Amino acid sequence: MRNYIVMFLFFLFAACSCEQKSEVLENRSKLVNDQFVVKLQGVEVAPWEKPEEQDTLDTIRSEHAEFFRALAVVESGDRDNVVGDRGKALGRFQIWSVYWQDAVSKFPGLTKKGSYESCLRDGNYSERVVAAYFRRYGRKFLDAKDYESLARIHNGGPKGHLRASTEKYWQKVQRELAAR
Repeated sequence: MRNYIVMFLFFLFAACSCEQKSEVLENRSKLVNDQFVVKLQGVEVAPWEKPEEQDTLDTIRSEHAEFFRALAVVESGDRDNVVGDRGKALGRFQIWSVYWQDAVSKFPGLTKKGSYESCLRDGNYSERVVAAYFRRYGRKFLDAKDYESLARIHNGGPKGHLRASTEKYWQKVQRELAAR
């Protein structure tokens, strides 16, 4: 039903004059996480996804496949259905809820593909979550293929690359990369 409402609003919006569009934008819509959200009778309608989201995440995954594999081996032995950190970390990449929330806030389309619990059973979904997290907090490190910084961010949060506590984790990932 919501998809039909969004399609209707899109066609209605496309048919409006410039003045009408500006009124609609001022009174019925807003940007949420860089996405256009429409209000209909006081209820926010689902964000219009950026079509490049999926391609962006899949490109990151393919360009850094060996690194992602090394992370997965260090975190879980490259296995899905693994629960760690006393139930707080799920799946192949041992993703915490707060990590997932950070990733989907940058790429809301991920919520249409799965949920936090999907990280436990779906390795591909988990990999997209990690790619989104890196895109949010380590874009310059992705571009530079700075795997040390990315591994330490994965382990220690957005500023993990600056924390001494993540150095041992990087050494494990580095050993796994060298073994490939």
